[in-house]
Amino acid sequence: MVSLVLVSHSPDISKGLKKMLDEAQPEVTVLDAGGTDDGEMGTSAMKIQTAIEKAEHGDGVVILVDFGSSVMNAEMAIDLIEDAHSVKIADAPLIEAPIVR
Repeated sequence: MVSLVLVSHSPDISKGLKKMLDEAQPEVTVLDAGGTDDGEMGTSAMKIQTAIEKAEHGDGVVILVDFGSSVMNAEMAIDLIEDAHSVKIADAPLIEAPIVR
């Protein structure tokens, strides 16, 4: 089964979404990679890379991102992984609806 990695600038958003998905779909592997390495607002390519490597069980990984540097850092994380052909960034909003208004 495909695993999910959640990347938000807000560690609270990605942690909360992970908690919700763990309850709703407990059979799906979901990893939280939100926030910076020290838990602040922002994103981290290394944190995303680590989450991808933990999430990969052979069926692939989909990364859900919010905006801006989360996309850039997810792309960098994929580039850091030797065999990342089964890792994709979803072209789908994570939290954009309230931001674009």
